[in-house]
Amino acid sequence: MEKHKAVLKFTGIVGLFSAVLIFLPVLFVQQFDDYVPEAAGVVEVVEASEAYEQTAPPVAEWMSADVRLSGLTLIYEQALYRSPFLGLTLERSRWDELYLEYTQRVLDAENLSEYYIALTSFVSHLADGKSQIAPPNDLNNGLIAMRPVGVRYVENRFIVFSFIGDVGIPLGSEILRINGTPTLDWLEETYGFFLTNHTPLQRQSSLAIYITATFLPQELALEIITPAGEHLEIDLPYYSDPMALIGGAIPQYLNLAYPQAHEQNDFQGFSVADHGNGIKQIILPSFGDMSMPQRVRNYLETVQDDISGVILDVRNNGGGASDASILSHFVDVYELNPMRYYPVSGWGLAPGGYVFWVQNIEGIAEQSLELFHVPVVVLANYNSGSAADCFVASVRDVDGVTIIGTNTAGMIGDMTAHFLPEGGIFRLSLFRGVTHDGIEVNNHGIPPDIWSEQTVDDLLNGIDTTLTFALQYMQEVLGQEN
Repeated sequence: MEKHKAVLKFTGIVGLFSAVLIFLPVLFVQQFDDYVPEAAGVVEVVEASEAYEQTAPPVAEWMSADVRLSGLTLIYEQALYRSPFLGLTLERSRWDELYLEYTQRVLDAENLSEYYIALTSFVSHLADGKSQIAPPNDLNNGLIAMRPVGVRYVENRFIVFSFIGDVGIPLGSEILRINGTPTLDWLEETYGFFLTNHTPLQRQSSLAIYITATFLPQELALEIITPAGEHLEIDLPYYSDPMALIGGAIPQYLNLAYPQAHEQNDFQGFSVADHGNGIKQIILPSFGDMSMPQRVRNYLETVQDDISGVILDVRNNGGGASDASILSHFVDVYELNPMRYYPVSGWGLAPGGYVFWVQNIEGIAEQSLELFHVPVVVLANYNSGSAADCFVASVRDVDGVTIIGTNTAGMIGDMTAHFLPEGGIFRLSLFRGVTHDGIEVNNHGIPPDIWSEQTVDDLLNGIDTTLTFALQYMQEVLGQEN
């Protein structure tokens, strides 16, 4: 059983990588006939590609020119008319120029892999923080290769936090160079075109994943420095079959502990660590479960006589939809500072118009729930994205709530999904978000009230830097209140 748990811990990073690529598609089709492309030649290419009717993904060993262009044109048109970021992160004329440039690239692609790499690179120019390409599942399964290390970006350093097998790299080692190039520079040059997100820390963290799971299988020559200060040169192999990588070996990994936790309990959709003195840490890994807020309340009501302060931990929370309901246990929803969502004008709003984010605010308010009047700390980091971005944004400048950690992921935006040739999917972000005090969320994230970032020294010693700081902060606040 312990072996299986260890394997799951190691392969968890693969799940994080794959979650960006594989999802349940929802076809969202809309026709546009009234535009005038600004770059010469765009009209001709669009008209030629429209000869291919986009229905179910075709099945073929390789694609004709019109089919290849149809995928590129679908991306171009959808972004042209539905992306709120054109003109903000990318000028319209430049989008036309890129379309013509990538027309040749998709026509020159020699196989399906090169075709989808070209489409992915095209989408990355939107730089909207969230839009993405999911390759066809068959291609995805055959394309991803694994390397026997897991890497995290900590204090501007790429740190080995797990490995499997005999790789010769001590845990906690820093990867200084890959193939003779500084690690971050090599990752940007090799994989930067896969990412539309430019949020500090989140982008580097995402790039680190490609050291483990890669679309471009190759051995890597690593230059590392161990925690003991020894410089090593290591050749890191790759495995096309993840099970061949795992084999019978048990992964080794650095593990962060919850400091001073008297008790930890797991519930459906969340967990709670009791740190004594009435301080409860509620760990919220996702907002995808709409019934989870009620279960959180049920828990709070069972321990209401033993709550002096609450830490809401949304670090590494990828989002969902149930966030505002949880906040309503502690804050009057009308005191929240919801994010403004700016869609394109085609959504029934004048250009520059916006809608407020708060899930079902009237319905929540009508419940007239009794508030738990205790100090609240929200823990966030650069992997707190989508609805977690919104969650953190809504409690900025709210009395009694303190945000501790790093900037959030800056990856908000409702998504549409569109089929591409051979079964791939294009997901387009439809909204840009701005906080009540004017912070552009996408590619920036929400800054905390108090910055606290995991340190390498604490990582090597199994200490959760940010949680430790938050507990000290909460104790000081409670001491002041007492």
